[in-house]
Amino acid sequence: MTFREKGVIMNTRNSDFPVWENDLLTDNGVIEAYIESCLARGLLPKTIRCYRQCLTYLHRWSSTRGKMLLELSKYDLRDYFLSLAGQVSPATINGRVRVLGAFYKFYKAEGLIELNPMASISYVRDPKKVKPIITADQLALALQQYDTKTFEGYRDMLIALLMFDSCLRLDEVLSLRRENLLFRPQRSITVLGKGMKERRVSFSPKTSIKLAVYLKLHRPDIPGDLLFPTKNGTKVNERNAYRSVARAASRAGLKINPHLLRHSGATAWLKATGNLEFIKSLLGHEDIRTTMRYLHTNFNDIAAKYEQMTPIQAVNI
Repeated sequence: MTFREKGVIMNTRNSDFPVWENDLLTDNGVIEAYIESCLARGLLPKTIRCYRQCLTYLHRWSSTRGKMLLELSKYDLRDYFLSLAGQVSPATINGRVRVLGAFYKFYKAEGLIELNPMASISYVRDPKKVKPIITADQLALALQQYDTKTFEGYRDMLIALLMFDSCLRLDEVLSLRRENLLFRPQRSITVLGKGMKERRVSFSPKTSIKLAVYLKLHRPDIPGDLLFPTKNGTKVNERNAYRSVARAASRAGLKINPHLLRHSGATAWLKATGNLEFIKSLLGHEDIRTTMRYLHTNFNDIAAKYEQMTPIQAVNI
């Protein structure tokens, strides 16, 4: 029995959602209801936009089949993903598999569909690419391009520095408040990450000095409690912050973006510690597989670490 044949359908788990009748249960309705559930879970606006875009793409495709989203079968969805082959990258396809898997899992739990049509659909093979990283020397060169005599220059330099040193996401840095920053008894930052999940990260003594100078000389006269605000005390626009990083890097003859700063910092930590669980906690990942896909390693790194840490070195043979 399809959801259209069920007549009046009620969400049985969450009374905050409305009772829908079959003629009102449109694709737009189910998309918006799902988006509301994501907002309730505290997902970031950027993530919400991605989810909405993915579901809109599927809606457009399903409309050509004369079907609504909750009527699609596993065979329909396999055809959809086959239609994407050669049009978008394997990574993009896998991103849509993740989103649609969560979407249909939600509506199965809500009782609007009997089977999850995504249950038997797997990720496509994505040839692993060696991701670029920047070195500490390259970071230093990029940071030298900021005009640290000005408030904006010193602020933007520190934003870039923290993304590398503490492996923070751009939105996490821009959302920091002064109360999130502690210098004693340990240097730490309380971060509110994806899904409104809180974690604590540290920062280096050198970064600590830069932060102290910033707070004493550049930050005092600006209203509000954001750590890195505009001159008016409002939140810095994410796109402007992204461009600031790219411009400074360009002046140094480099190509750098905020994600590359976080990624490179995490890779440097991995090389220094060899502790993947530590890196997972630092990045705020739930699944260590995400951390493993995220980091740049090569055989030379592995071989060097192996020579340092192999337990056979202690065996008298």
